[in-house]
Amino acid sequence: MDYPVIYEVDRDGVITHVNDAWNHFARENDSPNLIADEVIGSKLADHISSIELRHLFQAVYERARIEETFITLPFRCDSPDTERLLEMRITPLQTDGLQFTINPISLSTREPIHLLNMNLDHSHGLISMCSWCKSIQVKENQWEELSAAIKDLGIFETSELPRITHGICKPCGEKFLREGLTA
Repeated sequence: MDYPVIYEVDRDGVITHVNDAWNHFARENDSPNLIADEVIGSKLADHISSIELRHLFQAVYERARIEETFITLPFRCDSPDTERLLEMRITPLQTDGLQFTINPISLSTREPIHLLNMNLDHSHGLISMCSWCKSIQVKENQWEELSAAIKDLGIFETSELPRITHGICKPCGEKFLREGLTA
Protein backbone atom coordinates (compact mmCIF):
# COMPACT_ATOMS: atom_id res chain seq x y z
CA MET A 1 0.00 0.00 0.00
CA ASP A 2 1.15 3.49 -0.83
CA TYR A 3 0.93 6.32 1.68
CA PRO A 4 0.05 9.03 2.20
CA VAL A 5 -3.42 8.92 0.67
CA ILE A 6 -4.31 12.51 -0.21
CA TYR A 7 -7.53 14.03 -1.44
CA GLU A 8 -8.99 17.52 -1.59
CA VAL A 9 -12.47 18.99 -1.52
CA ASP A 10 -13.66 22.47 -2.43
CA ARG A 11 -15.68 24.67 -0.08
CA ASP A 12 -18.87 22.85 -1.11
CA GLY A 13 -17.43 19.43 -0.23
CA VAL A 14 -16.90 18.36 -3.85
CA ILE A 15 -13.87 16.15 -4.40
CA THR A 16 -11.44 18.03 -6.64
CA HIS A 17 -8.27 15.95 -6.39
CA VAL A 18 -7.06 12.50 -5.33
CA ASN A 19 -3.50 11.18 -5.55
CA ASP A 20 -2.25 7.87 -6.97
CA ALA A 21 -2.21 6.36 -3.47
CA TRP A 22 -6.00 6.99 -3.29
CA ASN A 23 -6.47 4.96 -6.48
CA HIS A 24 -4.19 2.20 -5.20
CA PHE A 25 -6.14 2.08 -1.93
CA ALA A 26 -9.46 1.84 -3.80
CA ARG A 27 -8.21 -1.00 -6.01
CA GLU A 28 -6.60 -2.84 -3.07
CA ASN A 29 -9.95 -2.75 -1.27
CA ASP A 30 -11.98 -3.98 -4.26
CA SER A 31 -13.64 -0.58 -4.70
CA PRO A 32 -13.18 0.37 -8.36
CA ASN A 33 -16.19 2.67 -7.93
CA LEU A 34 -13.92 4.90 -5.78
CA ILE A 35 -11.07 5.52 -8.24
CA ALA A 36 -10.38 9.10 -9.34
CA ASP A 37 -12.48 9.01 -12.52
CA GLU A 38 -15.52 7.95 -10.47
CA VAL A 39 -15.23 10.32 -7.49
CA ILE A 40 -13.80 13.61 -8.77
CA GLY A 41 -16.72 16.01 -9.10
CA SER A 42 -18.86 14.18 -6.54
CA LYS A 43 -19.57 15.28 -2.98
CA LEU A 44 -17.46 13.62 -0.31
CA ALA A 45 -20.60 13.27 1.86
CA ASP A 46 -22.14 11.03 -0.82
CA HIS A 47 -19.47 8.44 0.00
CA ILE A 48 -20.17 8.42 3.76
CA SER A 49 -23.02 6.01 4.46
CA SER A 50 -24.01 7.11 7.96
CA ILE A 51 -25.91 10.33 8.59
CA GLU A 52 -24.24 10.55 12.02
CA LEU A 53 -20.78 10.39 10.45
CA ARG A 54 -21.69 12.94 7.79
CA HIS A 55 -22.84 15.29 10.55
CA LEU A 56 -19.70 14.66 12.61
CA PHE A 57 -17.40 15.22 9.64
CA GLN A 58 -19.26 18.41 8.74
CA ALA A 59 -18.58 19.74 12.24
CA VAL A 60 -14.87 18.90 11.88
CA TYR A 61 -14.67 20.51 8.43
CA GLU A 62 -16.29 23.70 9.71
CA ARG A 63 -13.96 23.84 12.69
CA ALA A 64 -10.88 23.46 10.48
CA ARG A 65 -12.13 26.25 8.22
CA ILE A 66 -13.17 28.64 11.01
CA GLU A 67 -10.03 28.17 13.08
CA GLU A 68 -7.85 28.04 9.95
CA THR A 69 -5.78 25.26 11.46
CA PHE A 70 -5.27 21.58 10.82
CA ILE A 71 -7.07 18.84 12.73
CA THR A 72 -5.67 15.35 13.23
CA LEU A 73 -7.93 12.34 13.85
CA PRO A 74 -7.10 8.66 14.35
CA PHE A 75 -9.49 6.13 12.79
CA ARG A 76 -9.77 2.49 11.76
CA CYS A 77 -10.18 1.40 8.17
CA ASP A 78 -9.93 -2.40 8.03
CA SER A 79 -10.00 -4.74 5.07
CA PRO A 80 -10.90 -8.42 5.45
CA ASP A 81 -7.27 -9.43 6.12
CA THR A 82 -5.69 -6.23 7.47
CA GLU A 83 -6.38 -4.21 10.58
CA ARG A 84 -5.47 -0.59 9.89
CA LEU A 85 -5.17 2.21 12.42
CA LEU A 86 -4.77 5.36 10.38
CA GLU A 87 -4.40 9.05 11.04
CA MET A 88 -6.23 11.71 9.03
CA ARG A 89 -4.91 15.25 8.92
CA ILE A 90 -7.43 17.82 7.68
CA THR A 91 -5.76 21.01 6.47
CA PRO A 92 -7.58 24.16 5.29
CA LEU A 93 -6.50 25.37 1.85
CA GLN A 94 -6.15 28.96 0.61
CA THR A 95 -9.11 28.30 -1.71
CA ASP A 96 -11.44 27.62 1.28
CA GLY A 97 -11.24 23.92 0.47
CA LEU A 98 -9.71 21.17 2.59
CA GLN A 99 -6.90 18.70 2.06
CA PHE A 100 -7.05 15.28 3.73
CA THR A 101 -3.80 13.40 4.27
CA ILE A 102 -3.98 9.84 5.58
CA ASN A 103 -1.00 7.95 6.98
CA PRO A 104 -0.78 4.64 8.83
CA ILE A 105 -0.27 4.46 12.58
CA SER A 106 -0.24 0.66 12.58
CA LEU A 107 -1.00 -2.06 10.07
CA SER A 108 -1.33 -5.74 10.96
CA THR A 109 -2.46 -8.76 8.99
CA ARG A 110 -4.92 -11.25 10.41
CA GLU A 111 -7.02 -14.19 9.36
CA PRO A 112 -9.61 -12.82 6.91
CA ILE A 113 -12.90 -11.66 8.40
CA HIS A 114 -15.38 -12.60 5.70
CA LEU A 115 -17.99 -10.16 6.97
CA LEU A 116 -15.74 -7.35 5.67
CA ASN A 117 -15.39 -8.90 2.20
CA MET A 118 -17.71 -6.91 -0.05
CA ASN A 119 -17.31 -9.46 -2.87
CA LEU A 120 -19.28 -12.10 -0.95
CA ASP A 121 -23.06 -12.32 -1.06
CA HIS A 122 -24.70 -10.31 1.70
CA SER A 123 -28.31 -10.39 2.84
CA HIS A 124 -30.54 -7.39 3.21
CA GLY A 125 -30.06 -7.42 7.00
CA LEU A 126 -27.91 -4.64 8.43
CA ILE A 127 -25.47 -4.40 11.29
CA SER A 128 -23.90 -1.17 12.51
CA MET A 129 -20.12 -0.89 12.76
CA CYS A 130 -18.33 1.98 14.49
CA SER A 131 -16.24 3.81 11.92
CA TRP A 132 -13.51 4.51 14.47
CA CYS A 133 -13.01 1.38 16.58
CA LYS A 134 -14.78 -1.14 14.30
CA SER A 135 -16.92 -2.48 17.13
CA ILE A 136 -20.36 -3.86 16.22
CA GLN A 137 -23.66 -2.78 17.73
CA VAL A 138 -25.17 -5.91 19.29
CA LYS A 139 -28.05 -4.20 21.11
CA GLU A 140 -29.29 -0.66 21.45
CA ASN A 141 -26.46 1.29 23.12
CA GLN A 142 -24.29 -1.86 23.39
CA TRP A 143 -21.23 -2.34 21.19
CA GLU A 144 -18.70 -5.19 21.15
CA GLU A 145 -15.29 -5.73 19.58
CA LEU A 146 -15.61 -7.14 16.03
CA SER A 147 -14.57 -10.76 16.70
CA ALA A 148 -16.69 -11.04 19.86
CA ALA A 149 -19.73 -9.51 18.14
CA ILE A 150 -19.45 -11.92 15.21
CA LYS A 151 -19.50 -14.81 17.68
CA ASP A 152 -22.25 -13.41 19.92
CA LEU A 153 -24.53 -12.53 17.00
CA GLY A 154 -23.87 -15.85 15.23
CA ILE A 155 -23.17 -13.96 12.02
CA PHE A 156 -21.42 -16.84 10.25
CA GLU A 157 -24.12 -19.33 11.28
CA THR A 158 -26.56 -17.92 8.71
CA SER A 159 -26.62 -18.60 4.98
CA GLU A 160 -25.92 -14.97 4.05
CA LEU A 161 -23.82 -12.31 5.70
CA PRO A 162 -25.52 -9.07 6.76
CA ARG A 163 -24.60 -5.78 5.14
CA ILE A 164 -22.59 -3.30 7.16
CA THR A 165 -23.68 0.24 7.81
CA HIS A 166 -21.31 2.62 9.57
CA GLY A 167 -21.93 4.87 12.50
CA ILE A 168 -20.12 5.77 15.67
CA CYS A 169 -20.40 4.10 19.06
CA LYS A 170 -21.06 6.26 22.11
CA PRO A 171 -17.54 5.91 23.61
CA CYS A 172 -15.86 6.90 20.33
CA GLY A 173 -18.33 9.74 19.78
CA GLU A 174 -17.66 11.12 23.24
CA LYS A 175 -13.89 10.72 22.85
CA PHE A 176 -14.02 12.33 19.43
CA LEU A 177 -15.92 15.34 20.73
CA ARG A 178 -13.70 15.61 23.82
CA GLU A 179 -10.26 14.99 22.26
CA GLY A 180 -10.60 14.58 18.52
CA LEU A 181 -11.39 18.18 17.71
CA THR A 182 -8.05 19.46 18.96
CA ALA A 183 -5.52 20.63 16.45
